[in-house]
Amino acid sequence: MRSEVCVKRFTAILGLFLLVSCGSADDLRKAWTGKQATATDTAIDAQDVGTSDDGSVHDPGNLPDQADTVDAFIGLDVDSEQVDPGLVIDVGSETCIADCTGKQCGGDGCGGSCGECTAGKQCIAGTCSCVVKDHKACCGDAVCWFDSCGGQGEKTTDCPNGCGEGKCLNCVADCTGKQCGDDGCGGSCGECAAYANSFCNALGQCDCAASTCVDLSKECGGPYDSGCGDTVTCPACTGCGEECKSGSCVFTACAGKECGDDGCGGSCGSCGGGKTCATGKCQYSQVTTGFAAVSPGSFWMGSPDKCPGPDGYPGSCASELKRGNDETLHYVKLTHAFEIQAHETTQGEFTEMNGWNPSYFGPDGDGYDCGADCPVEMVSWYDAIAYANWVSGEKGLTPCFVFADVKCVDGTGQGNDYLACMNKERGGIDSATVTLNGVATPYGCTGFRLPTEAEWEYAARAGSNTAFYPTPGNDGTIGHTGCDPTDPDLDQIGWYCGNAFGETHIVGGKEQNQWGLFDMSGNVYEWTWDEYQSSYPGGTLSGPDVDPLGSGGPDRVRRGGAWGIVAEACRSANRSNESPDSRQFIMGFRLARSL
Repeated sequence: MRSEVCVKRFTAILGLFLLVSCGSADDLRKAWTGKQATATDTAIDAQDVGTSDDGSVHDPGNLPDQADTVDAFIGLDVDSEQVDPGLVIDVGSETCIADCTGKQCGGDGCGGSCGECTAGKQCIAGTCSCVVKDHKACCGDAVCWFDSCGGQGEKTTDCPNGCGEGKCLNCVADCTGKQCGDDGCGGSCGECAAYANSFCNALGQCDCAASTCVDLSKECGGPYDSGCGDTVTCPACTGCGEECKSGSCVFTACAGKECGDDGCGGSCGSCGGGKTCATGKCQYSQVTTGFAAVSPGSFWMGSPDKCPGPDGYPGSCASELKRGNDETLHYVKLTHAFEIQAHETTQGEFTEMNGWNPSYFGPDGDGYDCGADCPVEMVSWYDAIAYANWVSGEKGLTPCFVFADVKCVDGTGQGNDYLACMNKERGGIDSATVTLNGVATPYGCTGFRLPTEAEWEYAARAGSNTAFYPTPGNDGTIGHTGCDPTDPDLDQIGWYCGNAFGETHIVGGKEQNQWGLFDMSGNVYEWTWDEYQSSYPGGTLSGPDVDPLGSGGPDRVRRGGAWGIVAEACRSANRSNESPDSRQFIMGFRLARSL
C-alpha cells in the first residue's frame, strides 16, 4: 500500500513541476483542488513557486523532498486520508475520482467500468442480476415464468376462487343444475355431442333441434337422419317430368334425349344439319340400312412417336409398339358428314351384283366356305369401286366414278363397260382409267364410294387416341405384337393371327366401337380411295389438314389388318399399300357415302 502511495505521489509531483514550468500558480491549485482559490490559497499565491529568496529559479530535481514540497504548495498532507489512493490526475482538465465501491458492474463515475455481467444477467444498480422474462402468477398445470438465468418461478397454491387455465380466478365457478354452457367464470360446464343437431339451451341443458326438410336442405324424398335420433320424410315431387334426385326435384323428362317432345308440353331440342329426330336422337334421315352415320369433326391422325407430343395432343405421347415411320401424328379436320358400312361388305352382298363370289373362303374358293355373312375377299381396288357404282345405281343415286379403258382379268378389253368384267368368266377388272363423276373430290360425291384414308381412321378411332378402339374392359392399348401370345385388347375387337385360326369369320362377331362399327381391326384388310404416300402433308391444332386426300400413286392404301396378320398391323394408325389390281384372300372393303 505504501509503495502505491509513493508512486502516486511521484506522479503528482511530476505533474506539479510540469505545471510550474508551463502554468501559473492558479493552474496548479485548480489541478489539485478543482475549485477557485481560497484565502489560504492566496497566501500560497503570494510566493513565487519554484523561486528562492534571491529570486533565482529552483530546479524541481533539486528539491530535497518532492512530497513535502507538494504538501507545502497545496496545503495537503499526502499521508493523510484527504487524498484518495486511487486518484488519477488528468493534466489540463478537471480532476475525477473513480469509485466502484460495492459495485459489480456499471460505470465508475469517470467513464470507466466496474465490470461486465455474465451471459443471461443484466446490470441493475451496480449488481449483476437475473431478469424475469414474463413475471406473472400461475397455478395448476400452467408453466410459470422463467428468468434470464433459466430459473423458474413457483406456482401459487393459494387461489381462493379456484384455478382456471393456469390463472387464479376472480370468481367462483358454478355449474349447479347445468349440463353445458358457461360456468360463470369463463369456463365450461360441458359440451353437447349426443346428436348431430344437439345444442345448449339458455338453461344450460343439452337440447336437440326439431329438424325439418328445410333444416336438412331437402325438398323431397327420404327418410333422412334428423340428427336428433329420429328421421324426417320429405314430400314427393309433383311437377311434370320431375324426379327426386339427392333430395331435390329435378326435371328428368329429357334425360337421354336430345330432341323431341318432353311430355310436359315442351321440347327436348330440335335437330339440324340434315338430321331428323327419331326416338329422342338426332339422326341423319338418309342413312342406309346397315350403315352408321358419322358426324364431321377433327381428330389426331397417325400415332405418337416420342415425348413430348405435338401441342394439344390429348393422348399418351409414348410410341406405340411397332409403329411405322409413315404414321406421323398430325391434326385433321373433316367438314363432311358421311355414312359408312357398320361391317365389311359380305360375300352375300357382293354376290347380289352379278351372282359372282370371288372369295377364297367362299363356295367357289379353295378355302373353307365361311358363308354369305363372312367378308368378301380376293377383290381388287377396281372391283371394289365398280361394286360401289352398282350399289349407287340400285339406290337411285348418281355413281361416283367414270371408267375408261377397262381390261378384265381374262385379258379382254371392255372400254367403259366395267360391269362386263364383274363375273366368274372374266374374273374382275385388271386395269382401268378411273375419274370422279362431275365432282372435284370424293367428298362431293352423292353416291356410294370407298372411304378416304382420313375418313377410315376417323371412323375406326371413334374419338379414341389409343392403338385400338376401346370397349368395356379394353383400354385400347397394345401389349403384345405378333400372333402369340394373344393381345387381350385386340382379342375383344378383331380377328387376327392370334385368334382367327387361319380363316375369315362372320362379320360383327367382335365388339363394336362407339359409333357402332365392327371389325375395324382384323378379319380382312379394307381398301380406301387414297393413293399411298409415305408421309402425310401435316396439320396442327391451329392449322389442321382439312379434308385430306393422299396422292402419291400408283398404289392404293389399305387399312385395318386381317385374319392372318400380326397384332401391330391391326392398330388404328397402321398403314399399308397395294397395287390396285392386287387380289388377296386377306383383302376386302366397306363402302361409305357423303351425307
